[in-house]
Amino acid sequence: MKKTIALLVLTTAITGCQSSKPGSMDEESLTALRCWHFRDQNPITKEHVAYVRKQSKRGNLACKTILGHMYERGLGMPVDIPKAKAIYQALADADESAYLELGRLAEEGIGEPVDYVKAREFYERAAKKGNNTAATKLAVLMEQGKGGPRDLDGALIIYIASPHPYKADILNSIQRLRTQGLKLNTEEKEKYNGSWVKNFSSTLSSHIRYAQAKLSRDIKTGSSLNRATLQLKFTANSDTPEISIIESSGDAAIDQRILDSMSGYRLRSHPILPESQKTWTINQYFNLKK
Repeated sequence: MKKTIALLVLTTAITGCQSSKPGSMDEESLTALRCWHFRDQNPITKEHVAYVRKQSKRGNLACKTILGHMYERGLGMPVDIPKAKAIYQALADADESAYLELGRLAEEGIGEPVDYVKAREFYERAAKKGNNTAATKLAVLMEQGKGGPRDLDGALIIYIASPHPYKADILNSIQRLRTQGLKLNTEEKEKYNGSWVKNFSSTLSSHIRYAQAKLSRDIKTGSSLNRATLQLKFTANSDTPEISIIESSGDAAIDQRILDSMSGYRLRSHPILPESQKTWTINQYFNLKK
């Protein structure tokens, strides 16, 4: 689907993603994938459990973690929180990034009373070893003031530094802190806007593809392609765009169906606009195929 996304208000440059040539997967990685796959089977057979146990004993760290999950959640075996916790602790003794699991148990009160102090400590230890999930969980506790002093600036630093800043939860967290008065510098704004564009493009394209596919099934088009051009006008701090058709499909009834199919679209987060700018627009093709 061809599309034109003209973000007229963003002063950030969108850089392309660098790609690397995929290499062959080693045996340890394949073993880990099998363990993940067996954990998610329904039902989980004795053979699945035996494989995960065997590979865990052989030292595959991913399979050890999965075995802990299985004990914790009763997957293919009775629930045994002490055994799960012992596995997580043994993993953390070898690699502090595994403190993520212990932090989760403490935060959620699984097998023990909720302990935000302990959770925050465990997440911090895992984050220092490069565990990005633990870093985000730590930032949430810092933002909420659970398990220690409330630290909005520290939480913002972690969110901005995320290796996946285009994810909706990270964007929403940054936006939430901005509404509480925290400021981003020029470099941080550019990074945020670049991430926002990536997320916005993906979510809008997904919504339009779904709407196109549904209408194409419901509407009998002619032998040629029916295409309309939409304009979406956004207002600062509003989730709901004004949607109009600036180039008709040639059929007023179909135009109205297109508008109806787009009526549920909402922004999940907002770009950082110049203070003087209150609105922005994009144009987007909407294709209907026979």
